[in-house]
Amino acid sequence: MPLFLTLEPVLIPTQLISPPKQTRYFWLFVNLLIALLLFTRPAAALELEPVSCADFINESPPRVTCGFVAVPLDHDNPKKPLIRLPVLIAHSTRSLMARSENAILIPGAGGPGAAMGFGYQYAPGEFLAPYASLLQAGFDVVIMDQRGAGLSSPRLSCHETIISFERLIVRERTVDEEISQYEQSTRLCRERLKSLGIPYFDTHQSANDFLAVMDSLAYRWWGTIATSYATAIAQAMLHIEPDAFQRVVLDSPVPLDYQKPLTLEGTYDAVKKSITLCQTNKKCTGRYPALAKQFDEVIARAKAKPYRTTINVVDNTYNSIRPTLVVDDATLLSIFANAVYSNNGIAALPATIDSLHKGRIRALRPFAQDYWYQSTDNTYADGLNLTVHCKERQLLEDQYVKYHPDYLASLSIESRQVLATQPQLCRVWNVKTDNQLLPQQRFKPTTLVLAGSLDPVISNEDISHTTDDFSRFTATVISGAGHAVWFQSECVRDSVVSFFTESQTNDSSHCQVDLPAFK
Repeated sequence: MPLFLTLEPVLIPTQLISPPKQTRYFWLFVNLLIALLLFTRPAAALELEPVSCADFINESPPRVTCGFVAVPLDHDNPKKPLIRLPVLIAHSTRSLMARSENAILIPGAGGPGAAMGFGYQYAPGEFLAPYASLLQAGFDVVIMDQRGAGLSSPRLSCHETIISFERLIVRERTVDEEISQYEQSTRLCRERLKSLGIPYFDTHQSANDFLAVMDSLAYRWWGTIATSYATAIAQAMLHIEPDAFQRVVLDSPVPLDYQKPLTLEGTYDAVKKSITLCQTNKKCTGRYPALAKQFDEVIARAKAKPYRTTINVVDNTYNSIRPTLVVDDATLLSIFANAVYSNNGIAALPATIDSLHKGRIRALRPFAQDYWYQSTDNTYADGLNLTVHCKERQLLEDQYVKYHPDYLASLSIESRQVLATQPQLCRVWNVKTDNQLLPQQRFKPTTLVLAGSLDPVISNEDISHTTDDFSRFTATVISGAGHAVWFQSECVRDSVVSFFTESQTNDSSHCQVDLPAFK
């Protein structure tokens, strides 16, 4: 029996007769129904609880839908309680008369634990501006927070660690004191969140969240743009469902099977990349001819006698405060690394170092204020970050140290102290090591891997270990860019659209930051 009923004329022994018009329409309907039943993947039983998009992005555009979905706390045991995740669907602006069948998933922000930014006060169109070219190209864009972060509930934020950070950074402290304070705040947060079932918050469960939402939406084609830690979520989705996406963009990739420990020495090297770029730029090196030497002297000065800088910030109760930060070498490197995530921070770094070297401490204030806001952001899910680290990433760090026997000897005493403390923190957090995501096969989708040459956290090794797990990929490093290049470069966004539309002009290697932009 043929799969589809034919609408061709029916052959009768003595004559050729076409079926009546009503019959043709009937069989056309039957064919369409059969096609839907045979080729449409059944949708999961998820319902969107609609809310005004003004609650998400401070406006309610006509072709944008916002709401919450309930998913299992533990997808491996769906009878467990449910959690709520925010979903924003921006519909394509190419045609106002038809719905798109193609969608791009944005599977959470970085972190682990970073929020997509729902709930902030945006200017009209500001939140959706980075996605405009995708919408105009005919794609719907589906944006979600990862479980435990942002507007998800429960949110695994640790105000205890924020309080600990604020106490430590406004007065001088030893490494031992810092470790002790953080361990104590971690224990307090763990005790408070224990009833929420922390072990079920990890990359594997987040990946199942996004797959469940995809299954509940009626799209025939899926792509994804994942940035930073969200790239690990996207790879985990492919680990669970190899055909989840037709095309994949991984921006600032985090490999599933590799993690070098984060240390002071690594942070120094990451910041030094921006200084090295300045030295290759005539305009920058003409203005700051001794920048590398100034950088080393500024760091040494902070270690011998920490800088003090007063900043103007707003606390969690929206009161204006003026804390004075005590900035030693470790804190200064952290402030610089936080700054060079963005292209604007990279551009301002040489002038800031030069001013600090000349004794103008106030020049550090903008960087220090941004660092304070990042570190005291109560929408950041510290609990999720700790859980993912202890269940997945700590194992990878241990493997790195094991296979690089000379690594620890190359580190400072302070860095070795911090690394030695991490397993103890994981014991305090009390989650079992359970990495279900080590790749067992090469991922199939056509993939574009993007990274910035000055990214302070993503290295060439991260890119290499990520692409090793893909059978069809193109990797492009954007010269002069920091972290999350897709959000910071219009040129890269255009190349990504071309990649999704399978245009011949999808090469982003020509995109680079304007190198003479150093201030």
